[in-house]
Amino acid sequence: MRKVIHSNFELDLSSKKITDISENPIFSDKFSTKYSYPIEIDLEDDLDIAFGFISFYNSSDPLTLIDVTYVHNDVLSPAVLEVEEIQGKKMQITISWGFEEFPSWNKKLSELPLDKFEVANIYTHAAGIISQTYPAVNYNFPQIHTDKIDTDDEIWFAFEKILNNFKDGAFLENYVDTLEDITYNKNIMQPLPYLLHVLKKGFEDGGYNLEGSFTTHPLVQKICMYTDATYHTTFEQESYTIMQMSEDATISLREIVGTFTIPPTFSWQQPQIITNPTQRVATYTSLTTIIAPGKYRIIGKITLYSLRFLPSSIKIKYRDTIIHSQTIGLFNSRINGIKFEKNIDIVFETLSDLEPNEITIISEQYPTEEKVIFDININPIRLHDMSGEAIPTVLNPNQIDLTRAVPDITFGDFVTTLKNWFNLNLDYDSNNAYLNFTQDDIDLARLKDFNSFEIMEPVRKLQKGNSYVLKFQDVNSKEYSFVPVYHSFDTISNSGYVVNEKTTEIQINGYPLPLAFRNGIQTAHAFEESNDKLQFVIYDGLTSGINIAKDPTQLLLPSVHENFWKKFFNRRINSQPFTWSFLADSFEILGLNIKDKLSCYSNIHLIKTISKTEIEPEIFEVEIETEAEI
Repeated sequence: MRKVIHSNFELDLSSKKITDISENPIFSDKFSTKYSYPIEIDLEDDLDIAFGFISFYNSSDPLTLIDVTYVHNDVLSPAVLEVEEIQGKKMQITISWGFEEFPSWNKKLSELPLDKFEVANIYTHAAGIISQTYPAVNYNFPQIHTDKIDTDDEIWFAFEKILNNFKDGAFLENYVDTLEDITYNKNIMQPLPYLLHVLKKGFEDGGYNLEGSFTTHPLVQKICMYTDATYHTTFEQESYTIMQMSEDATISLREIVGTFTIPPTFSWQQPQIITNPTQRVATYTSLTTIIAPGKYRIIGKITLYSLRFLPSSIKIKYRDTIIHSQTIGLFNSRINGIKFEKNIDIVFETLSDLEPNEITIISEQYPTEEKVIFDININPIRLHDMSGEAIPTVLNPNQIDLTRAVPDITFGDFVTTLKNWFNLNLDYDSNNAYLNFTQDDIDLARLKDFNSFEIMEPVRKLQKGNSYVLKFQDVNSKEYSFVPVYHSFDTISNSGYVVNEKTTEIQINGYPLPLAFRNGIQTAHAFEESNDKLQFVIYDGLTSGINIAKDPTQLLLPSVHENFWKKFFNRRINSQPFTWSFLADSFEILGLNIKDKLSCYSNIHLIKTISKTEIEPEIFEVEIETEAEI
């Protein structure tokens, strides 16, 4: 029985001649291992609706990739149905299934259930675990040189360009000198999760317990993951600029109650007596809400123009309290609009409560066409918490949240990168996933007697001309580069090699952070601002009492090739591919696994692909491709 099951439709494929292909992932750079050749089906009306009216030329959002359940040989597999071609009422579809349809495969690492909890104090917490390693702890705090902070920026002048900076037995802390009103931001605390913690959580999220030789390897257990994350919290020391122009004034005509004597201009004139005169008054008002509590300086200049019958004035209030005021009282003046410039320099502290921190500036003066009336800045001196205590502008939160400390990649990309780095093979059963080094799987694979399926003249090829290149993806750096490894029949080289159409290139989306010596510390250097690739650090506890990263040579490609790829490449180059076809009933091939080793043609074969086409009920035409080591 073959069918595709979806919540909105069901396809019976029992009458279709379907070819299923299984690929052995040890011969690929991906884990997707099973798919079908295109299958032609009739696009009935109900199916057309389920696919978002896919037959319509102007359909805006047809469904072409659909998660389904594929039933084949009485096995139910999560799968993806893909529409590849439509002509009239005929549709070509393919079905793929395998580990790339694993439940967590498309989740971002930040969406996995990684460690997340509060701690009493991040500095003392980190100091308590840096002497340990995985599996005793799931993350750690090695020192990391970083170039991403500009120490010319005022808030970072005290930063030494080291994450998790540890001196004299303690992590450096950020603090405020309240006597000098200077903030010292000396450190950024960022946990680095251990690779195996993230890996196991990804499989647990999909319902699998992870086992295998990769999980127990001593080198792998020391690997931490760095990413260019903003793990700290920065409290912006925001300055506020207040500009009031002449056109911002509210003009009113006031009656001034009283009798005013205006002195004469010349000695022979009589004084002028004016009762209840009217006066044109310009009122300027500015309201600024300060977001962060703290200590601030109000500094700048206010221009005042005198009035004849009122004092010109300026008032600055914090909430309802006047913190500064000035007046110009030229009463009984013969003229309006004498210009005065007043410098302002006031220091004040906000209150520690939930009320808004509002600064109001009000000025009454003679109307003018002069452009600038207020030119004021409110500048932070230091910031406070809600209790009124001075706090640094860079805060290392008392929290472990590993979802903020992982690369911005999917779990599937993560596992695939590990596969291509360490030559891994992945398998699983109902409850467990097994991630092994490929060579271990080859050595331990079940040997199946396949002599009865031999034919007289299989197709054989030779591949001594094949070659392989292991390389990290290019990095954006003039300071660092990572050598690749070229492996052919008679050459292993890091440079000067020539690739051709028979060269297989294995690219790895990541690299180990190199060591650099700065500020008296040799540790890992995060030289590239990137959060979309794997950046590994080896750390397994203190070295001479210091939390420094270890030499990453074992993660560089020459060592990786020697330990995890060399034997495999030699086997492939020195092997013969065999291809042949035969007929078999379902019972005969029921137990055939793509990862079995086959004993046939007087040799031991690894299976590359198996193609099965059901030509009659329970009768299959099988094409098999293998590699036999010479």
